[in-house]
Amino acid sequence: LAFFTIQAEDYERVSIGVLSASNPQAIQIITEYGEYHLEVGGVVKHTLKAGDRISYAKNGSSVTVSIPGKVLGQYKEARLITKNADGVFRIYVLRPQKNERVYDDDLRVSVAGNELKLIHHVDLEKYVAGVVEAESGKEKSLEFYKVQAIISRTYALNNLRKYWREGFNLNDEVSSQVYHGKCRWEPQILVAVRITEGMVLVDSEMQLITEAFHSNS
Repeated sequence: LAFFTIQAEDYERVSIGVLSASNPQAIQIITEYGEYHLEVGGVVKHTLKAGDRISYAKNGSSVTVSIPGKVLGQYKEARLITKNADGVFRIYVLRPQKNERVYDDDLRVSVAGNELKLIHHVDLEKYVAGVVEAESGKEKSLEFYKVQAIISRTYALNNLRKYWREGFNLNDEVSSQVYHGKCRWEPQILVAVRITEGMVLVDSEMQLITEAFHSNS
């Protein structure tokens, strides 16, 4: 067993299926930081500044996208793309089961079955920080968070194809790693992730190990 540091270009972003447990039929998004573009088929349909709102609702097999006072259109898929390296947005699930989360980076919205399909595209290190916070909680030691960051990063990279048939790498539930979005409450986690950036666990043949953990160990 050994540590190995991978290069950023090898793992820059991951795709996470989020909020499926809420069975989202309609959501509202508020862009909290940075400028975002609503893109459909690579074409910019609308630009959002910090504080702007945009809504998505399931309509048959399409997504109805609207801003206050205006319907922008119905689409098979709509992407919310940040134009800043540190863009942040907040999701409110409006129906049927209310939920709220804050995320970094980008979002892709389509329809799957009877719900909106939400795929979060996020920098791996931001994802790792969110996982560590969701799995470990607050007020642990820096060394604890460093170990958890390395383990969580290893797990993520070792399971990138787990949900490839569904169009993403991992989900936000216990069947992958619990992920509630942006790390917001414990600054020590961000320090730990930065210190261990790119570090993973490998075996004697330099293969990512299959490690296991749970939220209390």
